[in-house]
Amino acid sequence: GLGGTVAATNGSGGPMAIPVVDLMLKNMNGKGSILALTYHTGEVCRNREQVMDEMAAKYPDIKVTKNEVRIPGYFEDGAQYANAWLASHPAGAENLAIWGCWDDPAIGAIGSLRAQNRTDVMVYGINGNAQALENIKNGFMTATAWQDSYTEGYNMTKMVEEITAAGKSWTPKAAEVPAVLVTKDTVADFLTKHPDAIQ
Repeated sequence: GLGGTVAATNGSGGPMAIPVVDLMLKNMNGKGSILALTYHTGEVCRNREQVMDEMAAKYPDIKVTKNEVRIPGYFEDGAQYANAWLASHPAGAENLAIWGCWDDPAIGAIGSLRAQNRTDVMVYGINGNAQALENIKNGFMTATAWQDSYTEGYNMTKMVEEITAAGKSWTPKAAEVPAVLVTKDTVADFLTKHPDAIQ
């Protein structure tokens, strides 16, 4: 374990998926098809996939197709899997969404959507990287969850003060920093508050 240290871990990958998956399922109105771009080698992606599975299980009329991307190659895999999936999911037939367990495979899928002029598919990612934020700003991605690393670091330094003051009586704890959901409706305000996020 981490013992008496102050450490930032990626063990909170699952909770970061919640706001994105929640929005995706709401936007689908309980029915349709999702292409889930997964990555089983990464614990964070496995945790996020588990969250998505649990939340989607409440909607029996939503069909989830999963394809695992590779590293390296996640942009290309996202595009190729999207191409194949789009061929069997024509525009206007049902609610459609593509979900990436992190932003990059979803961004790869956006390339396929744009090449086919498919504006009917909602696209979701997680991590809020600069490319994802640009894609939301430009109307190609529906949402991402941004990880507030600055606040995580700030909270860690504050915790060091708490640990020092408590001495041996300090009890280890987890201090989660919630993900920030970024959508087309919130991206302008988000970028005003966090201009460095897009650089």
